[in-house]
Amino acid sequence: MNLGTLYKFGLGVTQNYQKAMYWFRLSARQGNPMAEAFLGSMYTFGWGVPRSCRKAQGWYRKARTEVPDMKNFDTQLKALGCTP
Repeated sequence: MNLGTLYKFGLGVTQNYQKAMYWFRLSARQGNPMAEAFLGSMYTFGWGVPRSCRKAQGWYRKARTEVPDMKNFDTQLKALGCTP
């Protein structure tokens, strides 16, 4: 997941949302809840992928089932016009 974060924010590398998505997906497949949450944010804002509230909600839900203190995602989605 660290490589995904570097590419998402352009830390020490050229910012590249597609590469960030690749690394987040790889990490999410291994069950990393933070990578799942980052995938949710990528879909929420349309960074490197078409914006999709449905996909964002799915990734946030998956992250939340693994880490229950990730409760604020529904509030963030609602504020951005996505209804949970």
